Amino acid sequence: MDRDTSDMNQENTGEASPANPHALRGPNGVWNEELLAILEWEDALHRIVLPSDLQQQMRVSETVLRWARAKREDVLHVHERDREIIFQINDHLPRWSYLGREWEGRDVWRVLFEVNDRWYAMTIGRDENGSLNLVTVFGSRRRGFVSNRLAGLNSVEVRRR
Repeated sequence: MDRDTSDMNQENTGEASPANPHALRGPNGVWNEELLAILEWEDALHRIVLPSDLQQQMRVSETVLRWARAKREDVLHVHERDREIIFQINDHLPRWSYLGREWEGRDVWRVLFEVNDRWYAMTIGRDENGSLNLVTVFGSRRRGFVSNRLAGLNSVEVRRR
């Protein structure tokens, strides 16, 4: 099975995500599809599960994020080197290390996590309709990547392991 479609396995219908017990796979293989309407613009089969501890730190009620189909395709094209991590984002996000708000008073967060000595920055934002969405994710091994990403954030939380 293609890694990009591995989380669509329909035999796991009704299963709770190991990262967040409130994220349930629906009859079509979509996380929380019975609670969160599938919208025309989103890539519903690639919804992102917010790990419970990250959800609590963000102080949001949502357990899954939508991702715009066009934006996801653009990220996969522009950040081709990061495709495998993007395909498996639900496996890697529970190991998040840093969380901060990008702008005071707005619902835009940046999450940083590390996979195999490469750091990844993920941006999450709430759109004008109130939907909480993944905006982008990309990685780098450059020295200063983490400090540069943290520099523009307010209220940085460091995950306690």
